[in-house]
Amino acid sequence: MLIASTQRSNLDWILDSGALSHLANNINNIFHPSDYQGTDTVTVGDGRHLPIAHTGPDLLPTPTRKLLLHNLLHLPQLSYNLLSVSNLAKENNIYILFDASSFQINDRTTNSVILSSPCHDGIYSISPNSTRPQHVIALSATIPDSFHWHHRLGHPH
Repeated sequence: MLIASTQRSNLDWILDSGALSHLANNINNIFHPSDYQGTDTVTVGDGRHLPIAHTGPDLLPTPTRKLLLHNLLHLPQLSYNLLSVSNLAKENNIYILFDASSFQINDRTTNSVILSSPCHDGIYSISPNSTRPQHVIALSATIPDSFHWHHRLGHPH
């Protein structure tokens, strides 16, 4: 994968249709990290072979539910977090729709939208800010006049 040089947070999760695993650059992205015992490396877009330091699961919060990330690989030298599109879909019973300006994650069972986000410079990513639930609350009150209070207190005339 080749990433355009833009001002992008290394906290963002970039959707990668070519990734075979979810990859994280920060150990704090893994819920229960385990030291990786093997010697395998991951080859990234610029040809570097990055060592795997830890593995484990994590949960990616969205406005409606958390998405499970099985077998997340921690690569400390990785520039950006990458989500394997195919693994994300399989692990969470979801489907992802892409168009030129945005993407949308939907629940396969209910077809409800789990997350929608714009595309920036050809990159489809999920930022921590886009995963927070949006709560909209409206409060309304009316103050009854003395006539209504009079009736409420049991004085009909």
